[in-house]
Amino acid sequence: MKLHALLVSLLCLQTAQMAAPAPADASKPISLPKLSPNTPQGMEGGFWKVDQDFNPILRLKNVLLKQSLNVTPTLYFADGTEYQLPSITLEPAGVAQVNIRIALQSVPANLQSHISTFGMAGISYQWSWPAVIATIQNTDEISSLTITSSLLADVRKVHAAPEASSAQITRGQWWLPTASADGYVVLENTSMTPKQAIVQFSGHGGNALAMQQVSLPSHATSLVRLSTALGDARGTEMAGGVEIHYAGPDHGVVAYAGIEDDTVGYSASPILIEDHLDPERPVHQVTLSAPGLLLGNADPAMLFPSGTFFKPYAYLYNASANPLQVSLSLVSPGGGETPQTRSLGQVSLQPGETSQFDFESQFSSANPLPNGYGHLTASFQGHDGDLQIAAGSVDQSQTYVFEVTPSQQADSASRTLCFWSVEVDNDSMITVWNYKAMAQDLVLTLYYSGGNYAIPIHLAARQSYNLDMMTLVRSQVPDPDGALIPSNISSGSAILSGPGGTLAKISVAVTASVYNVRNATCGVTCTTCNGVSNASFFPGNYAMPVQGTAQAYVQMTTNTGEVTTTPSGATWSTNNSSVVTVGNSSGVLAGVAVGQTTATWEMGPLFVAAGNICSPNTPLCPVYLISATSGGITVPSLSCTSPVVRGQSTTCTVTGPSGESISGWKFTDGSGNTVTSTSTNSTWSGVMVTSGTVSVTVAGSAHPTSSIAVNSRPNFAFTAVNPSQQSGNSITCYSGTTTNLPSPPIANSLEGSVCANMAYSFNYATVNDGGPNNGYEYVTSASNSNGCNPTAFDYIVVSDLLSATTFYNAQCGNFSSSNAAGFIAGSQLKQNVFDHESGSILSHWTECRVHPWVEKRWRWAR
Repeated sequence: MKLHALLVSLLCLQTAQMAAPAPADASKPISLPKLSPNTPQGMEGGFWKVDQDFNPILRLKNVLLKQSLNVTPTLYFADGTEYQLPSITLEPAGVAQVNIRIALQSVPANLQSHISTFGMAGISYQWSWPAVIATIQNTDEISSLTITSSLLADVRKVHAAPEASSAQITRGQWWLPTASADGYVVLENTSMTPKQAIVQFSGHGGNALAMQQVSLPSHATSLVRLSTALGDARGTEMAGGVEIHYAGPDHGVVAYAGIEDDTVGYSASPILIEDHLDPERPVHQVTLSAPGLLLGNADPAMLFPSGTFFKPYAYLYNASANPLQVSLSLVSPGGGETPQTRSLGQVSLQPGETSQFDFESQFSSANPLPNGYGHLTASFQGHDGDLQIAAGSVDQSQTYVFEVTPSQQADSASRTLCFWSVEVDNDSMITVWNYKAMAQDLVLTLYYSGGNYAIPIHLAARQSYNLDMMTLVRSQVPDPDGALIPSNISSGSAILSGPGGTLAKISVAVTASVYNVRNATCGVTCTTCNGVSNASFFPGNYAMPVQGTAQAYVQMTTNTGEVTTTPSGATWSTNNSSVVTVGNSSGVLAGVAVGQTTATWEMGPLFVAAGNICSPNTPLCPVYLISATSGGITVPSLSCTSPVVRGQSTTCTVTGPSGESISGWKFTDGSGNTVTSTSTNSTWSGVMVTSGTVSVTVAGSAHPTSSIAVNSRPNFAFTAVNPSQQSGNSITCYSGTTTNLPSPPIANSLEGSVCANMAYSFNYATVNDGGPNNGYEYVTSASNSNGCNPTAFDYIVVSDLLSATTFYNAQCGNFSSSNAAGFIAGSQLKQNVFDHESGSILSHWTECRVHPWVEKRWRWAR
């Protein structure tokens, strides 16, 4: 039997002060792929086998926390024949399992001849980015053997046309822990065309032992056994290296390995890594960690048989072309709260050399191996990926094996642990080790169907935390929010994060396993690094008028589906500041001049999701300065002819780059009256009728504005006519009224009469231009005549007052204000009549000239 605990080395890096440097191009901004809903996604690989009594289980993990996914699994037989299984709905953050042995029982008749005892698998679904982790656990409960693997090939890239054809190399190691053990290498062609692969085996000193060429049809699987490939060398070599060469796309051929001894129940899953590392990566101090090794007497809580005693093991493989000096140390529980660090000395490795470290020499009865959990570290000066270590713990009978895959010490974002189980006799163990010399606070959130359970963790310097899932579920202790894991829950997943959330930096090593002591089996738990999947402007395009502003936003989306809008700490810029400027920290776009440009957002370095490939494909999760570029930013302007006088026309024009959209015009006068138009023209012309200021806004993407000042029309008024004396004693007005004056006057008769002939006319027009006075009727011109009749003020004075007639001469006296009893003279009576009809003060003429009705008509005419 064996106990597995896998710490996948997909750890991330954030700053230059970390234990290992960022990738060489981390300082160069990168743009992540655009998110496209319903994009086909898929992974292929994994290794399943049903020989002996193996029962393979395909485990699926939905990384998205709030979105369910419909996933279709597919099995590929050894010859590449495809067998599609029914689709499965994964709940948000959910897990699901497919028993492959049972699924093979339903193979249709037309595929029966293709059934094999081993093969590969694939999954397909639709989402904007890779969001499902898939692993296969092969378990033989009778022989206590377990071999695990993960689907590695992203089908979007591997199946791309034309297919890439680069020289690829995969490296790893093999070892035979017992005389009866055997191993194998599995090769799978995930591409759409046949592949030729060469497998090279070397001995512990890097010496060549065997080479085998393998032909692989599309989606075919081939298994190369160590005993067959090594031949007689198997008796003299007990460990060595493996190299696999092929030409094709990344992960066009994926490789897995297994080591088995069914006589004692020993099994292991050596990791084979396809080299995608930058050949120009710098030389620096690299430290690998293998946390959670079982040491000394077995923990009674894990229910191992009495007397079970664990000791660590480590196989070191120099995958580089240069010698390595590797320093080893072991951190284990001390006598108090402070962990004890024990130096284990140095190991010298020549290129291609594989060496089993001798732990027996490090401990004695006087210096015994401590009990509990230990954490192995290996440090060297070299490149990322130069050293591969297979480490773990094994009991004295070689029956129980606790395997841990080391990872490079580096900061990471949150970590997803893809599976835990307490089903039937299963139990799960999670170990978190703080390898830093400073305390850290963490949150381990357990996800299961219908809820989640949060565990706050405080780790002092170099301390570790160990969680027994069965004990937790049975304890029924609520989390800080009062949540309880229901007793009917038997499986789930987890995320380990910092208090700041998904992208918060953590500096820990994690190991996890699902094991079953009763039937002596154990499965690997995949652990991956989370990060940013996309960053893009939202919305993509912007527009503002000259001197106008617009707020730019960027949405950053993690691989778990969480969205942050315009996170702090970003840098903003535009590629043409003469058109648009942007606040460096605010993202406020300001229009400067008419034109078009784009804006750029940069932030980082940030942890970037590289796809949920559950394998140590690279020593580090990628860290980059992330950038996003907006769509077009347009800046138009609006200008109007202003000022104008009432009755005059004005023209408003939108000036802007091509593509500027206009969906209407809006006019508002000083009284708040509004007229809108759906015109999409870039110009508008119309007549201004009402005085005041009219605001103009163009509806569309940018909403430019302007205003029009409308002044009153000058000199638009009638000039009063002078009085005109007519001859005779009779006068007829335009109205047809005739007045006859007796001359000489008689009692109660008039001495004079007037005709105020108010002749006038106006010309009108109706506004129909969609502007602010649309529908108005206004006066275009006014005249002080009507037809052939001009405006006139005619008057007559009786003829007997105009000369020294008998009537005139009969008037005499000296009437005055002081002599009211006197009589008036003819000359005075004449003057009084003229003053009364046409005089400059209080006469009929002056009264007519300022008549209110006439003034009203004149004001209206203006």
